[in-house]
Amino acid sequence: MIVIKVKKQSSYPVNVRKLKAILADFFKTKGIVSEAEASVAIVSEAKMKELAKKFLKENPPIVHNVLSFSFDESPGFTSGAEKIYLGEIVKLLKKPAKKVN
Repeated sequence: MIVIKVKKQSSYPVNVRKLKAILADFFKTKGIVSEAEASVAIVSEAKMKELAKKFLKENPPIVHNVLSFSFDESPGFTSGAEKIYLGEIVKLLKKPAKKVN
């Protein structure tokens, strides 16, 4: 079973069930069908800039749409006793464009 943990700011309108289903299907199409775990964080522009500055050493930081991090520094997946840890996906929540009347 693939476990997907979602973290988001409480005010963000994210359909967590749909997001988990989409990612689980994606992982299955890539052949990941065993015990696996991934995390997803839905963040603001400010948080994305903070992450870009800290981890990508960007100055000034850029607002990225997506960043991904492995659970450790080694290439490939991190494998526990019985579970594969896929890492964390950080996704920018884009604000809808304002309507002009």
